[in-house]
Amino acid sequence: MTAKAVARTAVTFVRLGALGLPPSPPSVEMRRKRGRKHSKSRDSASVSHHYDVGNDFYRLFLGSSMAYSCGYWEGGTESVDDAQRAKLDYVCRKLDLRPGMRLLHVGCGWGSMALHAAEKYGVTVVGVSLSREQVDYAHARVADAGFSDRIEIRWSGSCSSTCGPGSCLAPPECR
Repeated sequence: MTAKAVARTAVTFVRLGALGLPPSPPSVEMRRKRGRKHSKSRDSASVSHHYDVGNDFYRLFLGSSMAYSCGYWEGGTESVDDAQRAKLDYVCRKLDLRPGMRLLHVGCGWGSMALHAAEKYGVTVVGVSLSREQVDYAHARVADAGFSDRIEIRWSGSCSSTCGPGSCLAPPECR
C-alpha cells in the first residue's frame, strides 16, 4: 500500500469515527454515576429510564402483541404479531403447561406471556415487572381480556413468590 493510500485510509477512519476518542453519549442517555453499581434506587431509575418512555413507543416495533425479545418465524408466518404468538406458544409447550398449573413470570413486561398462557393453556399466572408503565398496561390488558381472576401482575423490586408442585417459572427472555 502506498503512503498516499495509507493517508487516505487514515482520513476515512477518522472521518467515520473509527479512530480517536469515542463520541460523547447523547444528552438523553443516563450518565454514569459514582458509587455502588447496583442498588434498589439506582436499578429502579435505570429500569424507568429504559422502559417508562411510553407504551406507544414500544408498540411501534413490538406490534400489538407487545411481546419483547424475539419472535418465532415458522413457515407461513407473515407478521411480527404472528411470530410473537408462535414464540409464546412455543415457550408454553416447552414448559408443558396444563390447566390448573401456576406460572410465575419474572420480567413479565406488558403481560403477553401471562395472557397467552392463561387463555390458551388454562393456567393461573403471577407476573412481576420492575416497570410501572408496563404493569399499568398489563393490568389494563388483563382486565380487558377478562382474566383478572387468573392473572395477577405485580410491580416489585424483587419477587418473593415461591413455586411449588404444579408451578413453572418462565425466564425473563420470554417477556
